[in-house]
Amino acid sequence: MKRTPVIAITAYDLEREAKRCLEAGCDAYVAKPLNRDMLLKTMSIFRDGQIEKPSMPEEGEDGFISLSVRPEFAEVTPLFLKDLKQAPQKIREFLEKDDFESIQFIGHRLKGEAKTFGFEPVSDYGLYIQGAAIRRNRQKIEETAEALNEYASKIRLIFDKKSV
Repeated sequence: MKRTPVIAITAYDLEREAKRCLEAGCDAYVAKPLNRDMLLKTMSIFRDGQIEKPSMPEEGEDGFISLSVRPEFAEVTPLFLKDLKQAPQKIREFLEKDDFESIQFIGHRLKGEAKTFGFEPVSDYGLYIQGAAIRRNRQKIEETAEALNEYASKIRLIFDKKSV
């Protein structure tokens, strides 16, 4: 008989909450406020073991992918971008140690934080990494970390003049 996956709904999107969910035997977790699309995407991780691979957004003529920064996030978005650029290397390091739980957490964090900033493609990469870590699919993790690295290197942030 196939085991039914357990998805926890947590009050906070913090590392300690995520670890508690995984230690308690949950397969995945989503943080409140509950977003229907994110819940459905998280559930899709377990449907036939497949989730749709994220696609790279189109580059501009200059070779960059422009992302608009919401005024309320003008100060913190560069910090998020710095963390995003470090994520692929961290994923590779955790993969060398077979630390799929930490990879799953990185994916979950990227998924949620990118959604907050309005960077849907990054959120999709996070979900894909989370799903691959849950399934312990080394090849998909490696491929996605490389794609995320390429994507992150091409991002150019566009700030609203009122926010700077």
